Amino acid sequence: MPQSLDIDLSGRMVNVVEEGFDLVLRVTQSPPSNLIAHPIASIPFYLVGSPSYLRKAGYPLKPKDLSQHAMITYSYLSLSEGELPLEGLTGKESVKIDSSVLRTNNENLMHNAVMDGMGLAFLPTWLIEDDIAAGHLERVMLDYRLPASMLYAVYTSRKYLSSKVRTFVDFIAECSELKN
Repeated sequence: MPQSLDIDLSGRMVNVVEEGFDLVLRVTQSPPSNLIAHPIASIPFYLVGSPSYLRKAGYPLKPKDLSQHAMITYSYLSLSEGELPLEGLTGKESVKIDSSVLRTNNENLMHNAVMDGMGLAFLPTWLIEDDIAAGHLERVMLDYRLPASMLYAVYTSRKYLSSKVRTFVDFIAECSELKN
């Protein structure tokens, strides 16, 4: 009998052990310490907006300008006390995000909202690079970005790793090497 895949694309934070997942892909700055987290690829996030939104609202130049803009934020992004951590030419700084016009755990919804001119969002390069090249989105505040995140393949044990999981981890690691 051929092996099958059961793929959950919900984007929610699953408990790998309790929910019986063989593997999860997680983009994070701090991988779980109680599981095996195999680094796959660095995932930069850039601030983008649609040309129509930027014509209407203007271009933010510095982090403090973001308080004057409609922000679309990711639910799982830790905004301690409403502060968004940024890295810039002069080092780390944070900016206060008082409220978001949209807060969601789905990057595709964020992408669609930005494309429709709803506001600005930090989105992963893999999701926006074609839209930037086509002129549908523009990067803003080029000297600032979120702290680097990494894509990890997360699983419970090296000792009991099934061949299907090992093959998949090797495959996505090879694909990320080809792209870089």
